[in-house]
Amino acid sequence: MAFLEFIKQFVEGKISATAFYNEVLSNEDFQHYIDLHVQGFPDYLKESGNSLWVYMACLDMNDVRDRYDIHALAQKLLQGVDFVPTDKYQTEFDLSLELGFVLDYIDCPQITDKLISELPEVSFAQKKKIMRQKLKEIFACDKKPPVWIQNPDWQLRGDKPMKFRRQFKIDGGYRYEFYDDEGEVSIEQYD
Repeated sequence: MAFLEFIKQFVEGKISATAFYNEVLSNEDFQHYIDLHVQGFPDYLKESGNSLWVYMACLDMNDVRDRYDIHALAQKLLQGVDFVPTDKYQTEFDLSLELGFVLDYIDCPQITDKLISELPEVSFAQKKKIMRQKLKEIFACDKKPPVWIQNPDWQLRGDKPMKFRRQFKIDGGYRYEFYDDEGEVSIEQYD
């Protein structure tokens, strides 16, 4: 398959971000093709020696923002070509931004990004409703969610969120208590 057609299929949603990314990592001819078409790309590529494929190779396809980024960059490679981009990556990105404000007590992209990528093909409003419900179930609280005085630091055991019990004032900050079947964990944050 010609490289331009391969890029177009990814941009239109016929090839997954992971399949596209794997080609970026493994195909030297594709890497060369990408770097030949890097003109007019963002200044941040200077950090990768103006190598678009090196920049793309540093992205993480488990991260919503990185999938959005690689999709946007791939669209730039199609200058002068007719295509209809999938809105999947834009929708995932918008949803992650919106949910970040809705549930600001959670900062676990390894969990939230996976949930976002597994959502059914429904409207944005329905996706948001499904995600809110799932997140409230997964990041369970005995009563109220934590109010962080620093960055969110929800405790996990393995890849599973622990249940939030409570927080209480201590000298200069707060203690946050979490638990699961294996035991309890307390952390502290200070003003």
